[in-house]
Amino acid sequence: MHRDENDRNVRTRGFGLCVMGGKLDEIDGKLYAFVSWTVQGGPAEKMGLKPGDKILEWDGKSLVNCSCEQVAAIIDCSTQTAELIIEPLNIE
Repeated sequence: MHRDENDRNVRTRGFGLCVMGGKLDEIDGKLYAFVSWTVQGGPAEKMGLKPGDKILEWDGKSLVNCSCEQVAAIIDCSTQTAELIIEPLNIE
């Protein structure tokens, strides 16, 4: 995913999404990072990310069992592009 240089929002960091890290999954007891929301027409939405999607890795760094602060620090280290591994939200 490529950073939008026109997106200066500190919450989206130019990637067009807000990530909530350190959320406990009651099924397996691990902490995960989730997409909270995306910017309409932004890079994340264009890549098909949706609120509730689980982000397992960001640029090769696992976000599993990371606190909110650790997730933010990993995202802050991104260059102009970020490679993500996503587990889409299953709506049944």
